[in-house]
Amino acid sequence: MQNARADYDMILANKAKSRNEIDNALEALQAISVGAYASLSTVNVDRFKVSHPEHVNQFVKEAEQKT
Repeated sequence: MQNARADYDMILANKAKSRNEIDNALEALQAISVGAYASLSTVNVDRFKVSHPEHVNQFVKEAEQKT
């Protein structure tokens, strides 16, 4: 359970880092192109989502009880 939480925290940290890198890249793009961009195209992340089977909740409950 602690490893899963650590992994989750790492994912959140990586997400924040990536967002910061995107913001920095957008600023650099604006500086070299002398243009202002309100937004950029985004990746459609919905196609990457996976469904979780119902029994996963049972596994989570069991793992929480063992910690």
